[in-house]
Amino acid sequence: MSEKAILIGDSQGSGLSVPLKTALASIGINVVGSQNHTGQQTIWFAREQITKQMVDRYRPDLVIIALGGNDAQRTLDTWLTGVKEVVNQAKARGARVVWIGTAFSTRPDVQTRHARVSSWQDASLPQLGVTWINSMPMTQGGHRDDGVHFTPSGYRAWANTIADELAILPGNSFPWIPLLLAGLAGYLFFRTVR
Repeated sequence: MSEKAILIGDSQGSGLSVPLKTALASIGINVVGSQNHTGQQTIWFAREQITKQMVDRYRPDLVIIALGGNDAQRTLDTWLTGVKEVVNQAKARGARVVWIGTAFSTRPDVQTRHARVSSWQDASLPQLGVTWINSMPMTQGGHRDDGVHFTPSGYRAWANTIADELAILPGNSFPWIPLLLAGLAGYLFFRTVR
């Protein structure tokens, strides 16, 4: 049985939606819905209760959040207030939460902002019981001309790397793991009886 997931994001979430759905399906995660709002900050998602609406509608096992690129003009306290609310909305029905960190930008001004938010995410999200995926090393190439967003192949590469990260997280119960263990047990059994 596959795990049911939703994706919440800004413009990066919008670019990731289709390739991430495909990449996650290969590891047993079925993305059943996504909602992305270009240019919006995490605090806006909290106030508009976007995550709550999506969780109530789809009742996912996993909520994947791709927010942060627009958050740098907020103070740390305001940012954290929004993050806590979004996480609480995501966990309200028992879903696990994965937060995709801000992407690397080839524009120095944007990279400064993204790095600032990435450091906030790294310091705060794990303490909230959220799995945080550091996107900076995954997104060093594949940018569009704006230096912020990615080409279709850039988003595919990022999505595939995210899926690889999720596949190796402890506690995941993806359908192929029991098959792998059964195969290994069979191999060991037949090897010892020879």
